[in-house]
Formats: sequence, structure tokens, C-alpha cells
Amino acid sequence: MISDFYSDTAFTPAKWGSQSSPRDIGDFSKTEQLRREFPLPKGNYLNETMARTPSNIVEILKDEKELQESIGDGEWYEFGWATWANPSEKWAAIKSLLKFCIIILILTHVLLYLRYPEDLDKIISTLWLDAVLFVLFFFARYKVKSSENKNNIGFNRKTGMVSIPRKGQEPFIAPFYEFIPYFYRHHILQGVDYHLYLGHRTEEIGAVNPNAGKHPQEMYADWALIQRFMDVSKPLPDIPLFEPFRLQDPTTKAYDAMTGRPEHYWRDMDTKKATKLHDASYKRIRQFPVNDQSQWREVPVEATQWPEIQNL
Repeated sequence: MISDFYSDTAFTPAKWGSQSSPRDIGDFSKTEQLRREFPLPKGNYLNETMARTPSNIVEILKDEKELQESIGDGEWYEFGWATWANPSEKWAAIKSLLKFCIIILILTHVLLYLRYPEDLDKIISTLWLDAVLFVLFFFARYKVKSSENKNNIGFNRKTGMVSIPRKGQEPFIAPFYEFIPYFYRHHILQGVDYHLYLGHRTEEIGAVNPNAGKHPQEMYADWALIQRFMDVSKPLPDIPLFEPFRLQDPTTKAYDAMTGRPEHYWRDMDTKKATKLHDASYKRIRQFPVNDQSQWREVPVEATQWPEIQNL
């Protein structure tokens, strides 16, 4: 029996089977068709969620102040994907660009000095640009921390709803089970990135995961992560990101009590071990047979929780 904590609209896999046929992909716009090129299966076929979250979160768990800053003021049962409408995300992109420019400029000055040491005075005269970039970088870093974290794509475990912001309109809100998973290719200068895309089954709208991957297998892992987070019939994915909230989620709390999971399993873990587990999980992702559906299996809950991870 699922706890009364969850709304009637909360997601369970059984709700996938109670829908009519989706809209034909050919009826969508060209952009939507490209995003819906590669469909993904329903079910946790690649539950390697550890590899798709930063291992340094273990360090954040050890620092109460940093942990509180990372959690923010949002409810724990809301998981977000950042969008460009998020002020904090915009400043984070600007900060990264400034950091890149600073590195390039410093390297340029070093190379110029090595090549033309007699022109040291001229090189020094351009160092003001470095100072300007440094000031802008620290300002951007301040804005990342101080800007409001809003306008994200939201996944609500408690209600089972997905919220997608729209410019000049109210957010589009629909049940999780009305979205169909796909991944698509994004061509960049360094090659190709892959993104998970959840397209609404009838509407010309969807949710793009900003966390890109270099291999299609990573999209299967991302899809498993969001499925497991939204599925209230199963405990939360056992990764550092969700450990502070496990006792607040009824399904997860009951499961942890049954298995005897330590409350601070990840928080008490050595960072080097967490990194090792992260790397091992990524290796298993790369070995996943995306083209051989005969080997796809739904991963049982007990195979993805802390006892299994602990014994790797």
C-alpha cells in the first residue's frame, strides 16, 4: 500500500497502460521530430544512476553549510532540470565562459613572453585585461550564488507531475506518465552530445535534460534515474544526491528500515571510494548493449540499493 503522503496522481508504472495511442510523430514540427528520433524503453533497463551524478556530492554531504546551499529552499520531492530561463544557470554559463577566457589569456601572455622576452613591457601593459576578466569572473560567481534558482523543469515525486516553463505563459503541467522518453543528437564543435528528451504524447512540448552525455548508453541511465525518482512504489535511487531526504520519503524510509541501510552511508564514505564507485558504474554503462533488446531486463529494487553498491 502506498502512503497517504503521495497524491492520487503520483506515478507508478501501472499508469503507463491506461492511455490512448500517442500523437503520430509526423504530426509534430521538424524540431520535435528530431528530438523524438530515438525512443527509449519503459522500465529500469540501465539503473546505473551513480555514474550520472557528480561523485563530489559526497564531499558536499560532509559540509552542512554547503549542503544547505545546494538543497536551497525547494521541497526535497521536487527534482529539477535547469533551463536557460533560470537566472542562476545563465550566470553559471557566463562564469564558465569567463574562466575559459582567463585561461586562454594567461596562456597567451606566457607564450608571448617566451617568444618575445624583449617585449615584456608591452605584455605587461595588456595585463589590465586579465584584471578586468578576473573582476567579472568573481562577480559572475557571486551572481550564481545570489541569483534566484527558478524556471526549471520540475519533476514532483509527491504529485507525479512534470512542470515545464513557457515564455510569457503559465508553465505546462502534466502527469509524468503522459511523457514518452527519447534521446537525440546535438552536434557541437567537439563532436556529438546526446540529450534525454521527454516529449509529451500529444502536445508540442517536452523536457530536455541539460546534462549531456557522450554516448547513447548514458541516456538509458538518465532515463532510469528519473523513472526511479518518480516511481513512488520504489525507494529513491540510492545515490549521494538523495541521501539527505531518504527518511522523509515514506516508501524509501520503509525500505531502508527493512534492509538496515545506514542513514549516513554516503556521507560517511571516503571520497576516493565514492569516485571509484562512480567510475565503475560508468564502465558498466559503456558496456550496456543498446542494440540488443533481448538482454534488457528491469533491474530489481534490491539490486540497486546500498548493500549491492557496498560490495562492489
